[in-house]
Amino acid sequence: MNIDMSPTELQFLRQVLTERLSALREEVQHTDSRSFKEDLRQREHLAEALLSKLPG
Repeated sequence: MNIDMSPTELQFLRQVLTERLSALREEVQHTDSRSFKEDLRQREHLAEALLSKLPG
C-alpha cells in the first residue's frame, strides 16, 4: 500500500509519531502493571517501525 503525502503532511506525521513515542516511553517507566506495560511496549515498537518506514 502506498500513501501519497505532501512534504508538510509527512513532516507532521513524523512529528506526531515522535511525540507519541516519547510519551509512550515515559508511560512505560511510570507503569506498575505488567500487562499494561507490555501493551505500551508493543505500541512503542509499532511507532518505531512506522517511523523507520517514513522517507527522509
